[in-house]
Parts: sequence; structure tokens; C-alpha cells
Amino acid sequence: MNENDSEEALGYAMAYIEQHYQKDLTIEQLAKVAGISSRHFMRLFKKRYGYSAIDYLALYRIERAQQLMRTGVQYRLRDIARHVGYHDDMYFRRKFKQISGIPPAAFVKNGRQKIVAYHSSNIGQLLALQITPCAAPADHPWTDYYQRKYKTNSVLPLSSYEETKREELRLAAPDFIIGVDSLVSAEEQESLGEIAPAFFVPWMEYDWRKHMSAIAQFLGRTAVAETWLNHYERKARTASEQIKNVIKDDSLLILRICGGRITVLGSRSIRTVFYDDLLVVPARGVNEMSDEKQVSPAQLMDFDADRLLLIVDEDALSKSSWKSLADSELWNNLKAVRNGRVAFLPPYPWVEYTAFTNELLLDEALKLWRNCT
Repeated sequence: MNENDSEEALGYAMAYIEQHYQKDLTIEQLAKVAGISSRHFMRLFKKRYGYSAIDYLALYRIERAQQLMRTGVQYRLRDIARHVGYHDDMYFRRKFKQISGIPPAAFVKNGRQKIVAYHSSNIGQLLALQITPCAAPADHPWTDYYQRKYKTNSVLPLSSYEETKREELRLAAPDFIIGVDSLVSAEEQESLGEIAPAFFVPWMEYDWRKHMSAIAQFLGRTAVAETWLNHYERKARTASEQIKNVIKDDSLLILRICGGRITVLGSRSIRTVFYDDLLVVPARGVNEMSDEKQVSPAQLMDFDADRLLLIVDEDALSKSSWKSLADSELWNNLKAVRNGRVAFLPPYPWVEYTAFTNELLLDEALKLWRNCT
């Protein structure tokens, strides 16, 4: 069985788990769905996803349980356990805590708290802590996705005007407000603190992991953050091994076209996932850049990148700039372009620098080059 066939077989098994998670599934059943032997199935699944098929079944069941708890309907825990396929209440509680970091009763209690994502970046920070914000910026391009994924229509869309925003929050009466320190004045922080206990993430002092941990500490959810981060590191190690098998030691340059500018992404971007977590080799000179840097088409040759990853913003000027670049001789003479090793990501959510976005990227990264080796 070649790599594409095994990938397809594992996809069948993964889909089968997600469709039949309420049933008592066995390795034998799943291997049969995949069309391979049980032993081979177990080895391939663990190698591809970093955990066993039975572990994935448990993870998926607990995610479905969390989804039911977020609806606000007062389901009994035993009914939730039965619904997601567990007939032993104690075992359900144990698996829930193992995967979520907290017991189910604490999860339900926490879910009743009204926590505001005052700035767009806070949405992805809170979601990683299993918190659906009660209010978030209305102009965030990806807010609709968060609402669809978490099946909630109760997120209050916040105005972009400070005074209006504060009045909306007073009426909402939240339990906590989470913001970004560099985006609010000291006066505004004080005003928000009068509405509810507020924490403003030290954006430049901390990286995304510390952003998440600091919020968790403020909200009393340190165990949730630690569990999530352990899961992320495990997932990153698995993804790194697979990407290494595909792209070897090829160097990577990550670019964004925003308006009329071409920029090399800085250290507070998805570049940290590729270079630090997935251990992809950075293009020449990238490590010396901490901040986002604008470059000209002529300067792209200096990076000598084997592969390019491009994010093109969705506005008309950005698209026009990309078309001009793509048609240029300078672009078409780049090594990565000549070898057909250019991959693309849409701007959202990938321009976000949050725990939630970075975990999504671990799932997405290998797909970028699977058919572009």
C-alpha cells in the first residue's frame, strides 16, 4: 500500500469513528473499514496521527460531550455520557478530566461564566482554553467560523468604537474581560476594570504559549492550559516527523502580500509553528529577522528558498499586487517557483498569532506539500 492509499484508508477509518462514535468500536472493526490488517492499521494510525484510534475515539467523544455542555441546556452528566458512548459514569468522568484538564462538573460551571474577548486575538486564546467568548469584535473576519464551529449564536458582536463598546459590555455584565495590553490605553484599562475583572495580555513580553498560560492563570484554568499544551507538543512532534519525510531539509520562506507590500513574516506569526515546532529549515537570513520585514521582488532571490508559502490578503489591492508579482520575471526565476514548490494559505485564520490557530496549522501543514514534493 503506497502513501496515498494508506492516507485514504486512514481517512475512511477516521470518518467512520466520527460517524459511529456512540457505538462500541473495536480496532478490528476500524481496520476492516480501512481494508488492512489490525496490526498494520494500529501502526499506521499511530504514525499518522500521533495517537491510537481508540485514543482518537475518546478524544472525539469528549469533544462532543463538551459541545453538549456548551449549549446551556441542563443535561445530566450520565445522559451526556450515554449520548457519547460511555456507559460507565466514573470512566466517563476520568476520561473527561484526562482530555479536558478539569472534571465535567467544573467544565459546566466554567461554561456559565461570561468572558469577553476584547480584541480579535483573544478569541483564539480563549478557545484553546475551552472558552467560547460571550462577546467579541464584530469586525473580525473569522467570527462567523467560531460561531458555527461552537454552535452558539450568543456571542455579542462588539462595536469598534470604544465608548459604544464599553456601554455594550456594561449591559452584558460579563464576569471577566480579556484584552491585549498594547492595544488599550491605561485609562481604557481602568474603565474596563470597573465593568469586570480585566486582564490585558502582555503582547510583546510573552510568546503565544505564555499568552495562553497567563490568561489561564488569571481565570483559574491553569490545568486546562497545561493539558492543552501537552497535547499540542505531542501533536507537533508527530507532524514534524511527517513533514520531514515529505520535504526533507528544504528551506522555507513565508511571505504575505498585504496591499502593495510583500512582507516576510516576523516572530509573532505562524512562522514560529513552522520553524520552531515543526522544525522546518528557515530560508537564508530569516532567523535574523524578529519583526515583519517588507521586501522587494528583487530581494526575494537573496533568501534562496527551496519552498515558498504565500498568504495573499483578500482585498482588491492585495490581489492585484499578487497578480503583478506572479507575472513578473523576477518571481518566475525563483528556485521554488521553477520547481513548483509554492503553497498558499488564506489570510484568515492564518495571520492570527494564537494557540487555537497554531493547533489548526499542525493539521494543515502536511497537506500543503503532500502533492507538491
